[in-house]
Amino acid sequence: MKTIRLTPDQMKLCEEWKKAKDAEEQWQVYRRSLGENLLQSLKETIEMEMASLHGTEKLTTEMSLGGELNLKIGNELKIGEAQALQFVSHFPHLINVAFKAKYAPVARVTLNMMLTDQGPAGNELRQICEVKPVTPSLTKAK
Repeated sequence: MKTIRLTPDQMKLCEEWKKAKDAEEQWQVYRRSLGENLLQSLKETIEMEMASLHGTEKLTTEMSLGGELNLKIGNELKIGEAQALQFVSHFPHLINVAFKAKYAPVARVTLNMMLTDQGPAGNELRQICEVKPVTPSLTKAK
């Protein structure tokens, strides 16, 4: 990693940013604790609402907590790729109704290396890929 020399003013900004980030992390821990306590206090209500979802077409429901917060509860459907392929092979008319194929890079580093290839695959990738700059971001050094 390259190290950049900073002016005293820039160093002060870095220190203040780090203090703010530390405070933010402390507030996140505190908020998470409050949330866990609130959810624990609503355990029976949540269980009743979850039971009411059973056997319906709804996966989730949302409730207002005193007009201050919203609580979303529900279920998530998960199916493995192999199971989805098997299902679609039995019911091909449900392709793009129940399941769709999603193509995404396996590894961006590999894709980026392929973009430099001068062969047919590299040429075609350069035509269909868009390279956009990422917004600079700050993270706390360990």
